Amino acid sequence: MELQHELQHELQHELQQELQHESLYGKVLRLIKEKTSSTKELSEALGQKSISGQLKKVLSRLQTDQLVEWTEPEAKSSKQKYRIAQKGIVFLKLLDEGKTM
Repeated sequence: MELQHELQHELQHELQQELQHESLYGKVLRLIKEKTSSTKELSEALGQKSISGQLKKVLSRLQTDQLVEWTEPEAKSSKQKYRIAQKGIVFLKLLDEGKTM
C-alpha cells in the first residue's frame, strides 16, 4: 500500500496522461507485463517495421521510472529482454483503478 501511494505521487503526471489517452508508454508496459520481451519483439508486437527511436525513448523512460528492468545484468547482452518490475505492476493497477472510477 505504501508503494502504491509513493508511486501515485511520484508518477502522477504519467498516470494522468495514460488515463486521458493510452500512449506508447502504457502500451509497451502492458506488453512487457504480458511477456518478457526484447526491443525487437516489442517493436514487432506494436506493428513497427523496425525499432523506432520513440520506442527506445519510451523503454529508457520506463527504466528510469523503474517500471521495467533488464533480465540480464550485462547491458550489452544479446539475450537482453525487458521484464516488468514491481513498480510497473502497481502502476498498471493504479491505471486500471483510475479508469474504473
